[in-house]
Amino acid sequence: MNSIEKTINKKVAICIIARLESNRLPEKVLKKIKNQTIIEHIIHKLKKISLNNIELVLCTTNQRSDDKLEDIARINNIHIIRGSVLSVADRMIEAAKLTDADIVVRVTGDNIFTDEKLLKNLLNEHIIEEAEYSRIENIPIGVTAEVINITTLIRCFQENNKEESEYMTLHLYQPEKYKVLVLISEDSYSDINLSVDTMNDFVRTEHIFRYLKENYLIKDVIDIVRENEIPYSEVDENSSVKLIDKVMKYDEYKKYLLTLREKSITKSIVI
Repeated sequence: MNSIEKTINKKVAICIIARLESNRLPEKVLKKIKNQTIIEHIIHKLKKISLNNIELVLCTTNQRSDDKLEDIARINNIHIIRGSVLSVADRMIEAAKLTDADIVVRVTGDNIFTDEKLLKNLLNEHIIEEAEYSRIENIPIGVTAEVINITTLIRCFQENNKEESEYMTLHLYQPEKYKVLVLISEDSYSDINLSVDTMNDFVRTEHIFRYLKENYLIKDVIDIVRENEIPYSEVDENSSVKLIDKVMKYDEYKKYLLTLREKSITKSIVI
């Protein structure tokens, strides 16, 4: 039995957050890469975390437009939760109820390069440190997941504006209120963008998959981006990040994260 199996003794629901309405790239999670939809790539990667106490839940909305996502969940034999369009936190809470989970993991349904090895590491350290909320920094945009105790998420949801639920985890960044763990990659890859929000992002993803082999990890993706002329893979330093009550330039946002790190539990990791 390896260390992750010894350590993760709590019930975990990995919540894949997705809906098909998108202004910039409609139905993006259904776009296909190598004959498989983006969201199915994510599902199959997360299934590699093959522990009995971890279950996958596709969390979508109750809009008819998201019926296709329910079909994908059933075809892939994972749980489905359908709920409020705006209240992402509410869907995650319902997922925890469905699976009797102590911990929920937020994975965005368009983050095709979500990495199962990194997520195992994050879950492991979250439990070791008895954290309430955990994330990873210095990795490419569009890779990270977030780990949250369900009691913490419920408390945060009750204490804050429900209409801000889509940004609920930003409340959890605050180390003055919650026990926050931040894993920090020793080498910084935060200049790489691997998210899929626009058609350019999709084009970049297609380019990367031309080089990828089976059973790849995030370091393989990073090496491909660094060694080849992959279009649209650099983070635009002039881009903006939308927070709960304001918008920041990306470089300002990175400085903001540094101030939060100083009061959080931090550990270095090697990707």
